[in-house]
Amino acid sequence: MLLGQTYTRLHVCEIINNQPCCPPQQVNRHVNDLFEDLRDGLNLISLLEVLSGEHLPRERGRMRFHMLQNVQMALDFLRYKKIKLVNIRAEDIVDGNPKLTLGLIWTIILHFQMAWRNSTSSRLRDGHDTDLSSV
Repeated sequence: MLLGQTYTRLHVCEIINNQPCCPPQQVNRHVNDLFEDLRDGLNLISLLEVLSGEHLPRERGRMRFHMLQNVQMALDFLRYKKIKLVNIRAEDIVDGNPKLTLGLIWTIILHFQMAWRNSTSSRLRDGHDTDLSSV
């Protein structure tokens, strides 16, 4: 599965704003296998925290219940941010469903990339940022 391998190796923060946005001292999370490493919800919550700048609660246990709670927390946060998720349930991510996991990551990338571009355009329009090298 080439698409899954591509997403597995990708550093989502760099895709969203073309700059490393989560240095190791801020977030010490690693993804080697996207479908496996998102199952407990902890990497997903960490990603959303880095992208949004907000803190999200998390369950620290290793049981399925804790995994479901963490993924549900991430999905609820996305819905709270008015990000439309179609037919993606916590169970799908915890079970490692490739199609829905990729769909979730793609939705997150699109939303935060658009939010970043809109804020950059706004800063440029207001004359606050004249360095175009990062755009």
